[in-house]
Amino acid sequence: MDYRHANPPPIPDGDTIPQPTPEPPPPVSWAERWWALLFLAITAAAIVYGTLR
Repeated sequence: MDYRHANPPPIPDGDTIPQPTPEPPPPVSWAERWWALLFLAITAAAIVYGTLR
């Protein structure tokens, strides 16, 4: 059996693999913030309701 591919050779220092620069995420719209706040409010109300029930 040939195990020469089991451990690839280490990359020498200074010889880095170039990584593509990630694109920045798009800005969050007010509609997305509104739906997120609504979801969190409903979730919190359900937790409080379940606790006090």
